[in-house]
Amino acid sequence: MQENPINLDVHPLIDQLSGLRAGQKRLSHLEEAGRRSLLQKIAYSLLAGQDGILAANAKDLESAKAAGLSAALMDRLVLSKDRLKSLSQAVLAISEMAPVLNQTLHQATRPDGLTIRRVTVPLGVIFFIFESRPNVLVDAVALALKSGNGMLLKGGREAEGTNQALMACLRRDLIDYGVEGAFAVLQAADRNLVGQVLGCSQWIDLVIPRGGAELVNYVRSHTQIPVIAHDKGLCHLYVHSDAPKDQVIPLVLNSKVARPGVCNALETLLIHKDWPHRGQLLKELLQHQVELRLDQKLFTEVREGSLKDYLKDFSLNTGKIFVATPEDWNTEYLALVLNVGEVTGVDEAISHIATYGSHHTEVICAVDPVVIEQFTIGVDASCVGVNASTRFNDGGELGLGAEIGISTSKLHAYGPMGAAQLVTSRFEVYGAGHIRK
Repeated sequence: MQENPINLDVHPLIDQLSGLRAGQKRLSHLEEAGRRSLLQKIAYSLLAGQDGILAANAKDLESAKAAGLSAALMDRLVLSKDRLKSLSQAVLAISEMAPVLNQTLHQATRPDGLTIRRVTVPLGVIFFIFESRPNVLVDAVALALKSGNGMLLKGGREAEGTNQALMACLRRDLIDYGVEGAFAVLQAADRNLVGQVLGCSQWIDLVIPRGGAELVNYVRSHTQIPVIAHDKGLCHLYVHSDAPKDQVIPLVLNSKVARPGVCNALETLLIHKDWPHRGQLLKELLQHQVELRLDQKLFTEVREGSLKDYLKDFSLNTGKIFVATPEDWNTEYLALVLNVGEVTGVDEAISHIATYGSHHTEVICAVDPVVIEQFTIGVDASCVGVNASTRFNDGGELGLGAEIGISTSKLHAYGPMGAAQLVTSRFEVYGAGHIRK
């Protein structure tokens, strides 16, 4: 389905999209040494231009605060000198990675002398829609450069000034290498353009929406272009009965508290009914200002059972402890709010995750290798963790340099998508006048 049909002969959007197609072809012909050099130049330009970028970001932050953006979402919007330095280092890491384009994956010669190769090629022109985090723009352009893809970028309105400043910084280097035509930014203010682009399958090869369920559902229902969804992160962590307390508590706090506004933050904690340190863990979370949504069994224990005395300093009337509703288990809070459920074992944990999970990140804390294997085989997620924070499901942490997002789809990538996940492959056949008999 397409909203606001456009006149393909006169609409300026078509000129922009056809220009991207031509620019992508030029980019795909850039030698690997040129890609490496361009990425290195971009990394240094980000630092050299940081004053202008941070000034634009400060204005976006001021507007976002006035609009009442939550603290967690404000954190996603913030750029600082340290974050720009990390961003620059990520671009450098991408530049130094092994080539992913024009690589021969397989080669064989038949008895008749015909040579068959399978070679990596770009996906083409990608329409990338992302929300809030302006650093994503730089990651996306860097990965597109490495993989030879053109890209139309659409960021969120709350980061429009920062995105413009970042793109202006990048564009100077892109012009120097003759590949500026491979990239364009769709103005955040005009939402109608998104629907129009989604109807242009002849110019766009892939759509990657990175954001909440509302964005992903809108894209899927308004286009016939292939979509790789980077959907919500309903991440779970299961604490088995034998999990060491000194390991569990830091993992849970890191997963939930460190940066609650990111997609790999913990949203639901499942605790085995026989794990003996439930009270201490819940108390630690409350002391870190986490609001708890407890299932009925745990809520009853806090109100009148074994956990009542342990949490006596946290009255049920303080606005920090509630009974979880059915809707809560389906909610990505992106805030200091956590669902907590009691389960009888790993089977019930797996069943709960199958019902409510979003195929993003699932973690088990346990010692028994049989239970660990049962969990890792039983859950369906783009990343499964064992005795590790949910926050390791990240392109930089997993050795990709950076990511364009975390795919919760399975075709053709599952999990963080780096440069290697932004290429496909084709067959090349070399003969000497060979004909098929």
